[in-house]
Amino acid sequence: MGEIELLAHIIKWRDEFSVDVRVLKIDADIFVRPSSISILLSLLLREGYLKNSDNDEVVLEMELNRATLQGRVDVSDSLGRYYYLEENEKITDEAGLASLSAYIQQAADELCVGGSSK
Repeated sequence: MGEIELLAHIIKWRDEFSVDVRVLKIDADIFVRPSSISILLSLLLREGYLKNSDNDEVVLEMELNRATLQGRVDVSDSLGRYYYLEENEKITDEAGLASLSAYIQQAADELCVGGSSK
């Protein structure tokens, strides 16, 4: 998997998660430097679905080497709780990305009353 394919997945996730009624807003920020790429995907969850109004956001953060797509990857919430954290993750295939998507979904489910919207 290359950098362009990874970015396409981030955009796809943005579109997929935006149909969840619990999601108020999604931001996808991509910062490209000569040797690294930073990706932030933030899901702001809608008031009324939350278990705790102080914990209303799920964030995927990636800081990767552009050549190897290896580096720090985490999924966390507003209170700093990690659902996934790997300091030396290598993004190599769609299966690995599917598991990250599942961690994002799990975090949203845990923050909302009644779990999954699907």
